[in-house]
Amino acid sequence: MSPDRPESPKPPSWRTDSDAAIGTIAIGPPLEDRRSNMAAVLYFEWHSRSRETLVIGDIAQVPTGLIISRMEIVMQEAAGVTRDLLRSLPIGDVLAAARDYLRRQNELTPSVVAEAAEVPVTTGRTKMTEELLRQVALAYIEETAPGKDRGAMHRMVERFGRPEGTIQTWIKRARKEEWLAPGPSGRMGAEPGSKLLLWLGEQMSSDSKLRREATRIARAMQATDPDQLAREAVAAYRAEAHSETPSRLGVGPLLLSVAGQVLYGHSIDAEIAARTQAGELVEIAFNEVARDIRAKIAEHPQVLY
Repeated sequence: MSPDRPESPKPPSWRTDSDAAIGTIAIGPPLEDRRSNMAAVLYFEWHSRSRETLVIGDIAQVPTGLIISRMEIVMQEAAGVTRDLLRSLPIGDVLAAARDYLRRQNELTPSVVAEAAEVPVTTGRTKMTEELLRQVALAYIEETAPGKDRGAMHRMVERFGRPEGTIQTWIKRARKEEWLAPGPSGRMGAEPGSKLLLWLGEQMSSDSKLRREATRIARAMQATDPDQLAREAVAAYRAEAHSETPSRLGVGPLLLSVAGQVLYGHSIDAEIAARTQAGELVEIAFNEVARDIRAKIAEHPQVLY
């Protein structure tokens, strides 16, 4: 319970949510020194509103969904851990933030996902390969995403050209093989499993994949030279991998990098820094840039698909 415990290093792709009532929740990939815990799919931190309490731990996937599998409480005062403190821990909010994080991770790479989810045209019996299970997982996540109407199974049948019983068997197998996360029986919906999370991370770690996605976004934003802008955006994406700006804005980091190049000719963080050096307050500069970004995305909503 040391009060001098340093802040944990934030790897890329972290998402942070602040709420005046509950404090701050940060969600991200498992830390390097926790990778041996195979059940853990995410790591979390919660700071109380007063900043006197820090809770860290792992989030795992089980048949009923996401759970907190490990938790450590670090106190900044001598009162110690009390019953009231344990009752006040926002477990539900942490798990809700984790589900939102997984959903957003799946939304960050639309062109990669779309390419990988292309359904092979086959006749007769289809061999249940890892590639097929990945395609089934990606398609099922897309068809049961928030905002989709009911009838996901009917759309899956049309998409794959197979009977509903076959589709259900594939989905069950995708869960067993960890392409889909376990889910409560009888509830429609899906979260990416550990294999799919790993695959998505590997896809986005490739510069060629990143450039392809950045080029798609740049074209959607009607950039003059999409290819050149995409190269510059990927370089900014790499250079600012630990930036908290994407999390604060709730915008994917690659999309934010492309938007920065389109709007300002450099990264969002560089634009905020330039404005503050010119005399603007940091929060004012951030809010003005955030307004520009959201307006640009609203102007070209196809960048999200």
